Amino acid sequence: MILEDREKFVNFFRVTPETFKKLLQIVLPHIEKQFVIREPISGRTRLQICLRYISSGDSMISVSYAFRVAPNTVSKIISETCDVIWDTLKDMVFVKPSEDNWRRIADEFGEKWNFPNCFGAIDGKHIILQVSF
Repeated sequence: MILEDREKFVNFFRVTPETFKKLLQIVLPHIEKQFVIREPISGRTRLQICLRYISSGDSMISVSYAFRVAPNTVSKIISETCDVIWDTLKDMVFVKPSEDNWRRIADEFGEKWNFPNCFGAIDGKHIILQVSF
């Protein structure tokens, strides 16, 4: 898909091939497993499994069928890969929590999307907020 159908790749993993390659380059040293008894699942496939699970909302069993990997292995891969993604990207992506930073982000978000007092959104997620008395 990455070479033949960019649109399907983006739809399947919810990232562009360029973003996938950058993310893979960052996390690969931490998720690549050594060959001991049998050939391990590649770092590329481990990242793909994790991204598909996160982006699709499918069950781990469904992801295991798609990648032909046991469900317990999928569970372990997702957990390990998410931990690595967080550990390697948190300082690059997230700003230091402070009132000034949150206000700046909310102002930028409000200017760009005309949605005041908000500092972010999650693609494809709709959350209903209800005031409780």
